Amino acid sequence: MKEEYLRDPEDKEVRLLFHFKICQLQKSHQTLITFSICHAVADGGAIFTLLECIRKIIKGESLDLRDEKLPNFGGLERFKPLDKSFFTPPKVWNEIPNLSVLPDKEDKTGPPYKYASSTFVYDYKPILKFVREHNISIQAMLMALISRATRRFNHLPKETPLWNTTPCDTKLTSFATEEFRNRKLYCNAGGLYVKLVGQPSLIEDIRHCKAQLKETKKTNDGVRQLAVCSTIIDPKTLKFIPRGKFPDAQTQAVVFSSNIGKVNAVLPILTLTNTFNNYFVNAYCYNTDDKLIVVFLRPLNINKNFLRCVFEEMRKIFITENIFKY
Repeated sequence: MKEEYLRDPEDKEVRLLFHFKICQLQKSHQTLITFSICHAVADGGAIFTLLECIRKIIKGESLDLRDEKLPNFGGLERFKPLDKSFFTPPKVWNEIPNLSVLPDKEDKTGPPYKYASSTFVYDYKPILKFVREHNISIQAMLMALISRATRRFNHLPKETPLWNTTPCDTKLTSFATEEFRNRKLYCNAGGLYVKLVGQPSLIEDIRHCKAQLKETKKTNDGVRQLAVCSTIIDPKTLKFIPRGKFPDAQTQAVVFSSNIGKVNAVLPILTLTNTFNNYFVNAYCYNTDDKLIVVFLRPLNINKNFLRCVFEEMRKIFITENIFKY
């Protein structure tokens, strides 16, 4: 996906919320479909719902009628009335220290940055069996992966806390309205910042990640983030009014990982990014009945030693017979 794909061809200063392009490949006689969408409009689950609609159209299948409307400015009608505490920035925003853990770029190019995805496909059923037997989760495995690789690359002690940016589906919270709970489209994700401290062994790391995520969910910070962010843009003047110290992955001890969960998909799906002016990395995954797809998204010019750390931790964790060796 090139940057110009997300710009209006008639006005290069205007960025598109979504873009759909069909291209006939001459050599293979195949059709290439490029579907790009702004993350602020659709979260991972919504994107896969849209991809499934595209698949059905291609196959001539009928679509379910969806009468879903984009929320009003700020989106607060998605929730039951929230008390004033939800409009105060999450406490964790002020707890994350300044500590740059992103690897340096191997060259001086960018922004804009070019991104690439490394995709790994695993058999899902043995991983699911292991997860159930040892009372862990796929999200906890991802969090252990990215936090361990980041500490290892930066030569940080195990005791160094990192905060994992973990998207949560706010439709599943008790604050969601009945109408909101039934939505399939648009962006419904709030952000949790889960504090992770390294443990003596890999399995203990994974269990710690799950326990910390469980505790963080109790704060309802995913809903709180959306409520706070609903007030940072004045609806009349469109003036940006900062609220609190929003965590910054460029300068603070923040890492990213996200498990999208069960999807209907043709595998693997190549996923790129339109955040050309931001330098970041993200580990995420999704699964079908049979396959688990783990994707590592990163800039092309990222430090190769960091990639090695990530891929080695991935082999330790998602080839589950390796877990108790470390």
